[in-house]
Amino acid sequence: MWLLVLNLVLLVFTVTSSAARYDGPVQCTWLPDNSDTTSSKLSLTCKVKILGEANSLNFSSIPAEVTSRLKIICENDLLYESVLPTQGLQRLHELVNLKIVNCKLLSIDPNSFLGLYNLKQLSINTHNANWGPGKSLELSSLSLTGLKELQVFDLSDNNIRSFPDGTFCSTTNLHTLNITRNRLKNPENFGFNIPECGSSELHNLDASYNNLRSLNEATGFSYLRRLQYLNLSSNNISEISGESLAGLVSLKVINLSNNRIEDLPHGLFAGSRELREIHLQNNSLFSLAKGIFHRLEQLLILDLSGNSLTSNHIDAGTFLGLIRLIVLNLSHNSLTHIDGRTFKDLFFLQILDLRNNSIGFIEDNSFLPLYNLHTLNLAENRLNTIAPLLFNGLFILSKLTLNNNLISSIDVKAFHNCSSLKELDLSSNALDQVPEAIQELTFLKTLDLGENQISDFRNGSFKNLNQLTGLRMIDNNIGNLTAGMLWDLPSLQVLNLAKNKIQGIERDTFKRNTQLEAIRLDENYIGEINGIFATLASLLWLNLSDNHLVWFDYAFIPKNLKWLDIHGNFIEHLGNYYKIQDEIRIKTLDASHNRITEISPMSIANSIELLFINNNFIKTIHPNTFLDKTNLARVDMYANELLNLDLSSLRLSSFPENKSLPEVYLGGNPFHCDCNMEWLQLINNMTDSRQYPKVMDLDNVLCKLTHSNRGMTHLPFNRAKTSDFLCTYETHCFALCHCCDFDACDCEMTCPSGCSCYHDRTWNTNVVDCSSQNAAEIPERIPMDATDVHLDGNKFKALKDHLFIGRKT
Repeated sequence: MWLLVLNLVLLVFTVTSSAARYDGPVQCTWLPDNSDTTSSKLSLTCKVKILGEANSLNFSSIPAEVTSRLKIICENDLLYESVLPTQGLQRLHELVNLKIVNCKLLSIDPNSFLGLYNLKQLSINTHNANWGPGKSLELSSLSLTGLKELQVFDLSDNNIRSFPDGTFCSTTNLHTLNITRNRLKNPENFGFNIPECGSSELHNLDASYNNLRSLNEATGFSYLRRLQYLNLSSNNISEISGESLAGLVSLKVINLSNNRIEDLPHGLFAGSRELREIHLQNNSLFSLAKGIFHRLEQLLILDLSGNSLTSNHIDAGTFLGLIRLIVLNLSHNSLTHIDGRTFKDLFFLQILDLRNNSIGFIEDNSFLPLYNLHTLNLAENRLNTIAPLLFNGLFILSKLTLNNNLISSIDVKAFHNCSSLKELDLSSNALDQVPEAIQELTFLKTLDLGENQISDFRNGSFKNLNQLTGLRMIDNNIGNLTAGMLWDLPSLQVLNLAKNKIQGIERDTFKRNTQLEAIRLDENYIGEINGIFATLASLLWLNLSDNHLVWFDYAFIPKNLKWLDIHGNFIEHLGNYYKIQDEIRIKTLDASHNRITEISPMSIANSIELLFINNNFIKTIHPNTFLDKTNLARVDMYANELLNLDLSSLRLSSFPENKSLPEVYLGGNPFHCDCNMEWLQLINNMTDSRQYPKVMDLDNVLCKLTHSNRGMTHLPFNRAKTSDFLCTYETHCFALCHCCDFDACDCEMTCPSGCSCYHDRTWNTNVVDCSSQNAAEIPERIPMDATDVHLDGNKFKALKDHLFIGRKT
């Protein structure tokens, strides 16, 4: 270990020393070349505006003897031509990896890389298409001269239209070429269409996302005899010649997906007997030449999904001889039936995907040869019945998907030979009862019977399913749950009975389901849960939303429950009769959309992190409600009926600096701007004490003005002034009382009869409103410290002498 540390220290010292020795370009940053930890080579990243301009990168200052990796990044927004600095690059003879990104190059001159005889990886990605459709990168047949050691060449995103013949002939060790996302229209323009390139070592060619339209015998692929991977996906190919792949004798993977191919000609793959994968998904195939896949004995994966193939084109001879095929995808086609001999040679097939067709009939024993099949997908078809011999021979089948069919009946022996089945999906069919056939599936782990028409199930419906861990029966017509219905499922962990018609649940319903961790019972008609879940010690997740619950107490739920959803009920109080807020472990509680009127410290578990109590009828939040909630992260209290809220109601235990303050949402409450609510305007400035949460929607919190002469009844809290936060009063005694010879010298000031009086928290604002009284005389004994007196809308004829002497008005 100490030797490794010593080597790392020496490497860092060497890199630092090298960087110090050389006065490198200011636009560049240096790092050790991590691809070779035994050497002191450097990796250089340089950011420039435009390559080749006067103030651009000074290649002569780059230390050639230690720089093994160089990445040049131009500013993508500057749409000006860059020029490859030929002489500057040629001196970097130790370069192994060179990347040029976003530099708007229009050409690569002959011999541009002449001195880079150690270069193994080269990437040039100009993104010229962002500059304009006519801005193409052009190469000559001598552009790559000298790159004899080049192995990986990335020329993607250059807007290239064609390569001159012989472009890649000098790169005799090139094995990977990426020319995706260009504007190539014809494979003849790939630059390989001459005999001199016949010794090419190219193994991988990616020409996806171009504008290719056809493949014919003159494409030039015949000279790429060592090519193993060919990607022509996401082009516009609609025509293919039977000789277009001639010469690709080493080809193992071909990807022609996402094109416009309508048919495959005879002999297309005849010269590529080493093929392992054929990808033809998402085309327009409606026919296959007879024997198109014959003698492809090495083929492992065949994807024909997303086409228009019918059962007339998939017959006993289509897959003849594919003895090693492992994956066959025929999904999203137009198959209507499966012939008994269609899969007769596919002994090693493991995954068969037939989903999203129109299959209404499958001949008995059609899957009999597929004794290695472990996944069968028949979803989204038109199957009506499951006959006793339909799945005959599928002895190791592990996953069977039959959802979204028209299945109304399943023979009791339908799964007799599928004893290894672990996942069964029968959702979205027309079943009116739990199929008796499932009792043969003793190894079943998950069962989906959701979205059917099951109205009831009896004791014994799940007999022998001792290993079932997940049961989904959402959106059926199931009524009340009684003891015994689920007793045959001792390993059950997840139960989904949402969207049914359940009104009542007997207390012992889950008596033997002690492993239950998650239960969904939302969107039913349940009115009582006392004694139903309390004994389920493993239960962590419970959804009882959108039911008819009126009474709730924390004693009804297991102490280890972490997530509880009871929104959309008729609950009026979050009860805690036994005061167990320290014992329960709930972290997320959604009690929104109920009829709760108040919240107190006992209403919420001390372990709570996320609390949703919005859209209730809450009028009162008791002081210190959140004081002991040390894990609190968010509280939603919007859309309630809070008129006033005391600062102490939001007080917290002091939160540590490394922990974010809780977030609170209060919008949509009918707050009053009285003198006790001014603190809400300042709460987000109280973060230093770490004892109050942040109100996240303060901009949306409105309050009703207690008194206003500005023609407004409501204001956002953040726009209200101190003088807007007023409380009413009848009498008061101001702090400094000075007696005088005039009226109202008593220290107790009284609001005049028929008037309304208001004050702010500090009594710096004292409003006396006697307007619109239809009075003939000014009221007597207006308080001495009144700051605003409103007398408009009356019928005064005269003002007495000395009437307002001594007032602040």
